[in-house]
Formats: sequence, C-alpha cells, structure tokens
Amino acid sequence: MSLIDPPRSNVPEAVTKCRQAGIKVIMVTGDHPITAKSIARMVGIISPGM
Repeated sequence: MSLIDPPRSNVPEAVTKCRQAGIKVIMVTGDHPITAKSIARMVGIISPGM
C-alpha cells in the first residue's frame, strides 16, 4: 500500500515569496528523509540537485 499527501498547490509560490522577503524557509516533518527531500524539492525549499 502507498499513500501520498501532496503539498497544497500554493506552497511553491509562498516559499518563493518568503525567500524574496528575506525569510529563511525550513521544513519540519516526521516523514522518512527520502520523502522529506522529495517534498522539499516539489515546493522549492531545496534545489533539484540536492
């Protein structure tokens, strides 16, 4: 069985706006590290190469 709880569609834009305002964006999660990295990439918290 698998389950996905995708981020809300407005999160990438919010991350971008926060960064433009000088706010450091972090994510706190209890997900498996691989899952957390995937979500962080999807919303723009980390770059695709990380």
